[in-house]
Amino acid sequence: MKGARTRLFPVLLLLGLLFVASDLMAQATELTSADRLALLYTSQLDFDEDGEPLVKVGIVDGLQEVSFVPQGAITVLPTGPGGPELELPAKKTYTVKLSQGAPGSYRHFIVLGRVSPDDGELLLATRGRWDELGVINEVLEIGSLFAISGTMFDSRESLLVTQGFSDLDAAKTRQAELESLSGEELSLHSELAEYPSATLELTGAGTDLLLRNKDILWVDLGSYEVLVKDVPTEEGKKADRTYNGAIILSPDRDGALNLTNVVPVESVLRGVVPSEMYTTAPLEALKVQAIAARGTLISQIGSRHMADPYNLCDEQHCQVFKGVGAANDSTDKAIAGTRGQILFGGTRIAETYYSSNCGGLSETADSVWGLQERGYLHAHADQAGAPDRSEPPSEKELATELRSEPKSFCNTQEYSSGKNFRWEKEFSAAEMDAVVAKKAAELGHVEDITISERGPGGRVSKLVVVGSGATKEFERELTVRKLFGGLKSALFVLTIERDKDGKPKRFLFEGGGFGHGVGMCQTGAMSMAKEGSSFTEILEHYYGGAVLKTLW
Repeated sequence: MKGARTRLFPVLLLLGLLFVASDLMAQATELTSADRLALLYTSQLDFDEDGEPLVKVGIVDGLQEVSFVPQGAITVLPTGPGGPELELPAKKTYTVKLSQGAPGSYRHFIVLGRVSPDDGELLLATRGRWDELGVINEVLEIGSLFAISGTMFDSRESLLVTQGFSDLDAAKTRQAELESLSGEELSLHSELAEYPSATLELTGAGTDLLLRNKDILWVDLGSYEVLVKDVPTEEGKKADRTYNGAIILSPDRDGALNLTNVVPVESVLRGVVPSEMYTTAPLEALKVQAIAARGTLISQIGSRHMADPYNLCDEQHCQVFKGVGAANDSTDKAIAGTRGQILFGGTRIAETYYSSNCGGLSETADSVWGLQERGYLHAHADQAGAPDRSEPPSEKELATELRSEPKSFCNTQEYSSGKNFRWEKEFSAAEMDAVVAKKAAELGHVEDITISERGPGGRVSKLVVVGSGATKEFERELTVRKLFGGLKSALFVLTIERDKDGKPKRFLFEGGGFGHGVGMCQTGAMSMAKEGSSFTEILEHYYGGAVLKTLW
């Protein structure tokens, strides 16, 4: 039949495909438009013929049209898999335009905390804190139990949330109020209540092709790649990017155009790993990065983008994915050499966090994010055989550490990220007032800053700012970094220089590292690999206690 369709194609074009599309629709399966949309929003894992999971990655949102150029013949599935098929020729520029777009409806929740379902004690403690602040809250269960090649894993989470908002702006306003009240950085969780809708129109340059469809167009690329034009980037620019697998066009949350790439996990990694670590890094370090990225990718399915027609986005929020056009021989080799390998902590995929440079001291996830303690995420010096730390260093000990350059895997000039091993940032009194006012204007002039809590790896997890107008406590590593204009890390000591009247004159931060410091130190991993460590030895150093399994 495929051969017959291919031979008939020139005739079909001459007749015009608006008629053909109507004929095709008459052959469609009984799936409604809502049924087909539901397939996009499900967190259920699908697999290719080799047993490799397929992932839906959101590439483009918010447009009215998008153009793409397939390198081979493509198959358009107007009603999705199992329905009629239409074959179109290679190397034509096809454009999908959206009209009559209508947004969906959603419930938006402010996330006050997130814990594993089995950690009732932490959930109760978190609820108690928000109860004391007078914030009405409830618990949402997200995620699923999955099985791959007979291995079960649990991605479920309990979210402590506010009551839901139907209006996104109202939710954001309340989020800002609660952040000011608590001194914490909070996030939003959105869930779909009613699907968005639109009419999609597919045309082809130099052809008579005209195909209109309600809500969805599926495009199977076969074994070929497709060039998608003018993909918006995080830098606010546009770039042409290459993808494989399949692409799906549908309305996004706001009723504008979305393009999603459905692709095997290993192909996603080909576009992710080069964005996360230098492609010139030693192979064993790249293998560790591939394993970490693979685990992160799989573990996020079912808990991210539940109000979107895809599992994950292509931005830093999930993992940066620039398509297979970003692939590199060295990272491809690392991905192939660890195919299907994922770290586990018990029945859950290990949370393989990583940051650029730990400053010689790694940190625990519970002190950075308030998560349940993970036995495989340790605080320790970034040195061979360094013991785990359970207590934070004293201010004097940490000052001595940060004002020196001890032997450490990440204290290196071999890689540019090594320059962040030690850093300083200075503010005048006026500059400090201005930067803090962006997050807490009620403080007025900053009179004092007291560090009240650190993690065992030395990072600030809680501090108090005394101002002329108010005194306020701030919690969590990222909240602290953002409060002071985006510090490279929360691993710092602070010196306040005062004038003769005791008023602050200068604030000096002396710090180490770049990023949260939990899990793998990428600079350290590269140094370990260069010194001869295998990828399993590097995994043991940064994720000691996690178990490596091969799932496909």
